Amino acid sequence: MPVRTDNFRFGLGLITEFPSAGTDDHTKFGTDEYGFEPFLTAGYDIGAASIRGHIGYFVTTATDKSLYGDDDVFDNIDDNLGLLYAVNERLVARVEITHNHFVNSKEDPVSIIPGVDFSIPIGDVNEIVLRPTVGVGLCDNAPNWQAGLGIAFNAPGI
Repeated sequence: MPVRTDNFRFGLGLITEFPSAGTDDHTKFGTDEYGFEPFLTAGYDIGAASIRGHIGYFVTTATDKSLYGDDDVFDNIDDNLGLLYAVNERLVARVEITHNHFVNSKEDPVSIIPGVDFSIPIGDVNEIVLRPTVGVGLCDNAPNWQAGLGIAFNAPGI
């Protein structure tokens, strides 16, 4: 649900995560959980650059209570601030500072996450956006490193 002016953008969205792996001798790559994050986002454009902010609440399905003891151990408030720069019509460079506040702990990891957004047009106005990303933790309770690939469907033509 975007709201746009010449320079300002505001929107609501939903991030979904699906189970990514099972257990194999008690090692996991990803989680066996579904996750949902409704969020608010806002941005301000200055020429080819954009400053954006995001806040959401991430909730997962019940975790393995025998391992974690609580079914909302991964629920967190997710906020970030990003700077994006449009290199050309299809490529955007970005750097974000991201923070998570886990609701049932004192863990508040902060990371810096650079990446690029590569747009693939679909029809006249819609597009798929590939978002390869790396990350580095900025505090002791943040992951030392991160890597990922986001895939988004941008449909202003709908």
